[in-house]
Amino acid sequence: MAVTNAASVASMATTLNFFTCSLRAIQHIGVTVPDFDAATQFFKDGLGAKVAYDGLTKDDEPRQGAEVERQLGLPSGAAIHKQRFLVIGAGPG
Repeated sequence: MAVTNAASVASMATTLNFFTCSLRAIQHIGVTVPDFDAATQFFKDGLGAKVAYDGLTKDDEPRQGAEVERQLGLPSGAAIHKQRFLVIGAGPG
């Protein structure tokens, strides 16, 4: 972010202060990755994540269809083949 004047600095400081003072937890974030195992290792090594559980494994049928697409805003024909839940830090509780 380029800071061009004092008003920009003040605005950015207010935004950062809001997030550092008001944000208490994030319940979950979904991330699509090209390499499931490499992504898991990245989050474990880089952020100290721990695997909580796998929501879908290679033995499960993919989650797909019109209702899944509608609920998750996925494009037509998309399918979820693997799903893993990680915990970073104490989590939201």
